[in-house]
Amino acid sequence: MKLAEDVAADTFSPGEVDEAFTDAKKWLSRLKKAYRLDRGDRADSQVQYLQSRHDVIDALFRACIAETRLLIRTGGDRRRELEERVRVLEARLAMVENQPKSAYRGVWSATEEYSPGDQATCAGSLWIASAENRGVKPGTGTGWKLAVKKGRAA
Repeated sequence: MKLAEDVAADTFSPGEVDEAFTDAKKWLSRLKKAYRLDRGDRADSQVQYLQSRHDVIDALFRACIAETRLLIRTGGDRRRELEERVRVLEARLAMVENQPKSAYRGVWSATEEYSPGDQATCAGSLWIASAENRGVKPGTGTGWKLAVKKGRAA
């Protein structure tokens, strides 16, 4: 677990990698001696097989560390890019959420309170409130914008 944390934090220096492999080789050497003492010289072929397997594992381990470091470095760049994109999208979302909501409120009434974006029909035309208002008749003052002008009867 410590190795994975060190690699992820990019604190596993090349010197530490070499030290870890030196320790592994010492351990393998002790293992060979113990195996030979136990089995005699006829175990040489098996020891050579273990050594070749160790060399393969050694190479794969080094390649994994190099690849992990590369992924961590490029992953950090990718993470920063994605964080920036999310920040931009969150800003756009906040802007959209803060825009006036459009809702048709029916025929205009002097007793109703209208918020920006509310729609009301008055004198056959459709009006959109551009500011909060109550009792301001569309077309007579500020706070309303004409959306659809009254048409002629056919």
